[in-house]
Amino acid sequence: TGALMPLLGNLAWTLGIEMGTHPLIDRVAGRLYFNFNMGMGLITKLPSFLMKPQEADVLFGGGDKEQYDLRKIRFGPDDLPDLQTSVWKILWRGPRSAALVFSRRYSKALKILERMKQHNRHYRGVSYSSMSMQESVALLEEIFERCFASLDLLYMVIPMLPAAMVGWLCERWFHDHNSILAHSLLKAAGHMDDVQAGVALSELARVARQDAEVQEIVGSGVSWDQVQANLRQTEAGREFIQRWGQFMQRHGHHCRSEILTYNSRWAERPDYILTLVKGCMENPERQTPGQFYPQQVQNQQQEIDRVAGHLRNPLKRWFLRRQVRRAQQGLAFRENIKSEVVRLLFLVRQIILDLGRKMRSEGILAKAEDIFFFEFEELKSVLQGQNAFDIAQQIQQRRGDYEQWKAIDPPQVIVGQFDPAGYVPPSVDTGIRVFHGMSVCPGKVTGKARVILRADETQQVLPGEILVAPFTDPGWTPYFVNAAGIVMDQGGLLSHGSIVAREYGIPAVVNVGPATKIIQTGQILFLDADQGTITLTNSI
Repeated sequence: TGALMPLLGNLAWTLGIEMGTHPLIDRVAGRLYFNFNMGMGLITKLPSFLMKPQEADVLFGGGDKEQYDLRKIRFGPDDLPDLQTSVWKILWRGPRSAALVFSRRYSKALKILERMKQHNRHYRGVSYSSMSMQESVALLEEIFERCFASLDLLYMVIPMLPAAMVGWLCERWFHDHNSILAHSLLKAAGHMDDVQAGVALSELARVARQDAEVQEIVGSGVSWDQVQANLRQTEAGREFIQRWGQFMQRHGHHCRSEILTYNSRWAERPDYILTLVKGCMENPERQTPGQFYPQQVQNQQQEIDRVAGHLRNPLKRWFLRRQVRRAQQGLAFRENIKSEVVRLLFLVRQIILDLGRKMRSEGILAKAEDIFFFEFEELKSVLQGQNAFDIAQQIQQRRGDYEQWKAIDPPQVIVGQFDPAGYVPPSVDTGIRVFHGMSVCPGKVTGKARVILRADETQQVLPGEILVAPFTDPGWTPYFVNAAGIVMDQGGLLSHGSIVAREYGIPAVVNVGPATKIIQTGQILFLDADQGTITLTNSI
């Protein structure tokens, strides 16, 4: 919440709205929730030409109409926060706000990305293991202040504007009402770190298949330690180990829900990556998105030129190409800056774990991982001997809350107070055979469903299968490399899963609702991402 509030606060400031102490985001059952009352309060203060309140009640909605319908939620005057606004403030702040937006150029964004890479290189060279506990805390404070607090989140939002412009141009000039053409133009931008992680997995599988002995060792291995010991015996095996190390160095900072420092990274779970590589080794004769992606990147410019060539006006051709290029650059920057932030978070995790081990050796903690159940200020008070709480009792309470919250699947929209202990998930209509959602990458495909609920499961998406997931983040990228199609309960046009699906060119529909609660692995699906529908054609 600390990172998002400045961005949202700046937006309200630009619009001449004083938010006061009303929160836009809060935590419920360990998850971040948007305060819809506050959102509607902001919308009612906007000029009607920007957003009409009666049209905004589904702005933050999802696709599960069986669980809720935001159009049925009506707010009385007492439900909305009393936000102060002024037309004079809008006029006074307008020039500065415009300057802020237009100054966020792509060239400056690249400098921010390079600065984050420099931070990573610098702090990876710091020998934190030899530091005292107080020095480790000081190092964490320095990283938070120097690297994270200075991030300008406007650079995450403004690069998305050209993508919206491409959609508008395609609809206006090509009558692309379903955005099929727009999505096709935005795929295969290239240079996205997390997409390259999937390609690198496919490459590891290809290298393993080049040598019969390596293929046998990797394919039959149970653990990476065992596989690595056997691979050291041959030259081809040692080359594979080197490729493996390069993969971990570049991509080992990823994992599921990777913003949470509590979650272990790929580099810490080599057996999990081994399972993914083995999955990529299956059915080598069947081409997968991870294999044909490099060729797709090479061919994409020809596709853009082909579409632009249908425009007679040379200025229109130039403008379309420019907006597509800017959109591709913005999408790639957004994914890459997140990757560098997560790379630094991996280092933060390592420092925290090292500090936890030191606290365990001093008898302060029972387990090193218990350190993740402190807030940062509480951690400092513990090390200073000034904590006003029982350490063991607080950790036990918070670990219990964490396990309870992790076990439930809370609703996307909460009206009133939420009681995790008494929550009963609403029933779903298991008889649904046609699902409707938002198309984010066009195409049609028929295949077996592979339902995966967590990105650290041992299940594999086999070539030709359709991945059905609740949502995706970069930790899910390896599942994309074999997938013939993507279906997600949640998601939007510019969410991570949508961007990666488009980048690979995989037909994808998101915001479907209760797909993971109804579809079962092995069932045959017809995915029509042109129309945004998924049809369940048979039972198991």
